[in-house]
Amino acid sequence: MRRADPRPLLACALLAWTSGCVSYRVVRASSLDRMPREEASLELAAPAGLVKILLTEIMAGRGFPLVHIIPAGDGMALTYKGARREVTTVRGSAQQIVHQSNEVGSWFAARLWHRDGGGLRLLLFGKPTLNGVPICSDADRELADLDYWCKDSRIIEDWPAFHLVQGTEEAETVRGALSQLTDALAGRGGLGLGGGEAGDGAARLVVAVFDLEDRTEVLEPEARRDLAEYLRNRLAASGRFEVVARARMRERLLAEKGESHRDCFDSACQIELGKALAAQATISASLLRVEDGCTLTATLYDLKRETAGAGASERSACSMKALMASIDALAERLAAGP
Repeated sequence: MRRADPRPLLACALLAWTSGCVSYRVVRASSLDRMPREEASLELAAPAGLVKILLTEIMAGRGFPLVHIIPAGDGMALTYKGARREVTTVRGSAQQIVHQSNEVGSWFAARLWHRDGGGLRLLLFGKPTLNGVPICSDADRELADLDYWCKDSRIIEDWPAFHLVQGTEEAETVRGALSQLTDALAGRGGLGLGGGEAGDGAARLVVAVFDLEDRTEVLEPEARRDLAEYLRNRLAASGRFEVVARARMRERLLAEKGESHRDCFDSACQIELGKALAAQATISASLLRVEDGCTLTATLYDLKRETAGAGASERSACSMKALMASIDALAERLAAGP
């Protein structure tokens, strides 16, 4: 027979000496308890890299910085966490007064799934935290494929701040963040809900857009990929270009050369691959740190004429936000033509 653990009884005896025995309850809550699931979801035409950048900026502005990026087979999960307030309770008796402080915060998870046929599905939900530890909830099933788990949290039955851990404030944050994300994507020309327009009916130029060449290693590899993906989508959204899918470019290069097209930076390689993909032009871009800033350069090469066409460069700070603004300007200038 398993021997009884005396520690709970000893703890109760100690509490009884100070303020009497207290009862506890297990608390489980999330934003999905306070809002319909469809309000916490978005169907997006934007690339995953752009959504990650914008959502992370929005959540950080609300006091919840990025904690983890978790790759998944069909997308990724992003987690954010931050404190909201400190709650101090006073308990005791004539013999002893006890002040106890607990930090109440929030933890959020964003699931991004790639949809068949293109685009993304986003689900954002949040849970309260106690002293930095997320409480459990039924919403945790959304992370079951990532081996996420948590331990039940117990709270004193008559804790005066119980209303702060019911998922209500997390639901309001989710609504606000998704509204901001929708507005941010809509402001980037057809990269939000439902995708972009096809343009004015004119034939689009088929282009192979290569990964960003970062000669001075300004960015981490993942950030470079995100920026290159953003360039592809800005060019496609302009209405002038039909952009060859990155996956198709990589498959072709692997078949022909047995290497990733991330290494295809020289013009001979790009011309050969562009022609093999039946593209009409290639677009290459490079990033260079210059003194206290960065310069982004993009060049369009006409494969039929075998001549350089439109080219543009933009100088900015080296932050992702500033570089994205530079890409907006580059895409606009390339779309306008020489």
